[in-house]
Amino acid sequence: HLGDDLASSPEGGRVDTHPSWSPDSQYVAMQHGNWSRTTQGTGDTFADGFANGAIYLLSRDGTVVQRLDNAVGGAHGHRDYWPTFSPFVSREPDGTVFLWLAFTSGRDYGNAQVGTAAAPDVLGRQIWVTALEMPGGEFPELIASDPSHVPYWLPGQATDLENLGAYWSALACRRPDAECTISSECCSGYCAADATGALTCQTPPADRCRDEADSCGASGDCCRGLICQGNACVSEGPI
Repeated sequence: HLGDDLASSPEGGRVDTHPSWSPDSQYVAMQHGNWSRTTQGTGDTFADGFANGAIYLLSRDGTVVQRLDNAVGGAHGHRDYWPTFSPFVSREPDGTVFLWLAFTSGRDYGNAQVGTAAAPDVLGRQIWVTALEMPGGEFPELIASDPSHVPYWLPGQATDLENLGAYWSALACRRPDAECTISSECCSGYCAADATGALTCQTPPADRCRDEADSCGASGDCCRGLICQGNACVSEGPI
């Protein structure tokens, strides 16, 4: 893919920047526009207002180049930048698969009293999140249309400050009886089938030693060759 290929897009420009891989490694989200930053200007001065920018989704082989119009506000959306994919995937009971994408937007939020509507053009950038409804199934096909949904403003942001470049973090460890997929998700370090067959976090059997990276209370909990350090079993050898 070449940035020049999108020179006739609503936001114009030929600059592709801030790529982010989807958790399934099938797509790259990117910012396209006329500037690599969120504001225009030269040197130490960025007083020329917002750069033009929109968010796109590209398939890894380059055959799909999809502008996320639902997320950026359609053809008039020129103030969206710096996408970052969540590493977590949501799978609904009906088989629908959602990927989650955070991005920075200079769109007005709220009003002059509560929000960013009164902020100068070079301020007021906030983090928004959109859901991407992706084809499901064991062998999903590539998207054929815009998979994004109308985004929501991420609560808890200071509206008198700029918030750029979101980062996603893992959930805290899960308590006993919580659903899990692997043992590293559990505070107890043990994910197994319960009486109903569902995978849940459980207290490890008394005769089971803890593997490397499992949680522990003392070195006696850990398997041979491991010690308990920082409540996790680690190698006792030199690092």
